[in-house]
Amino acid sequence: MSVVYASLFLLEWPLMTLRYISIPAADCGWGHSRRAILILTPPFALMLLLVELSGGTMDAALQQTVPGASHVLLWPPLVAAGVALSAFFMHATDPRKLPRWHAVLVLVGFVVTVAWLDLLANEVNSATTPPHRFDPPDALQLCTLSPLPRFALLSPDVDRCYHTNLV
Repeated sequence: MSVVYASLFLLEWPLMTLRYISIPAADCGWGHSRRAILILTPPFALMLLLVELSGGTMDAALQQTVPGASHVLLWPPLVAAGVALSAFFMHATDPRKLPRWHAVLVLVGFVVTVAWLDLLANEVNSATTPPHRFDPPDALQLCTLSPLPRFALLSPDVDRCYHTNLV
């Protein structure tokens, strides 16, 4: 059983590491290690949110510009803001007690978790979707083919569709 556990841990380790450094520690297991991870979280979480809001690709995220200043890329100020938040967390938290604003960490953790889940769902969807899209013939796009009787079809071209495709 230990070989299976070790194999699963090795497979899970990269995703677990990314999860820990991008989602703030929002559980009640506060301590020195959770505080250290929290200090690392803001730059990674902000970049993850930028990737999510840019359509899910890192290339698109790195090309995003600041609104109103098309020559300034958006990711350097976000990373700088993340580093500033990290410095704030380092000075405003104590490893021995939970911060007063722990509820904010829970909310941010929820938002970043939703971004992770959406990115992963999009990756699974793109991996399972064929690269080409099947477009049905025009006759099928105009008609509603249904096992219901002809009068139940709600289409302006019911008679034409019925006679051309079903007869």
